[in-house]
Amino acid sequence: MKPYTKKFIQLFLLAAALLFLLSPFMIDLERFDKGKIADLTLRGLARALDRYQQDVGRYPETLAELLENRAGDAAWKGPYLKRKELPRDPWGNAYRYEPVEEGAAFRLSSLGADGRTGGSGEAADREWKETGGNKVP
Repeated sequence: MKPYTKKFIQLFLLAAALLFLLSPFMIDLERFDKGKIADLTLRGLARALDRYQQDVGRYPETLAELLENRAGDAAWKGPYLKRKELPRDPWGNAYRYEPVEEGAAFRLSSLGADGRTGGSGEAADREWKETGGNKVP
C-alpha cells in the first residue's frame, strides 16, 4: 500500500468518526433554528399587527386583513406584509391569531412541530401576546 493511500484512509476514517460523534448536535441545532425562525416570524407578524393598529385604531379580526382591506376601513394603509400570502411556521402550519379585549390586544402563536397545543422540545408552542402595549414573547 502506498503511503499517501494509507494517509487518505486514516483521514477518511477520522472524518467519519467526527461526523458520527457530532451528528446529534447538528440535529439539535437544526431544531433550534426552526424554533428561532418561528420566533422571528412571530415578531415580524406582531410588528405588522402593530402598524395596522396604529393606522386603523384596533387590531384586525384575521391575519388576512394585513394583506387586503377586507373590512373596508378608510384608515387602512396596507398591505402590512411584503409577502402576497400569509407566512406559515417552519413546520408548515398556519400561525394562530386571536384578537382579544375587543381588538385592543392579540395573541399570536405557533403550535410547534406537532401542530397541537402543548408539547415540549420541537413540539413546544411559541407565543406572542400583545397586552395593551406590553409584549410578551
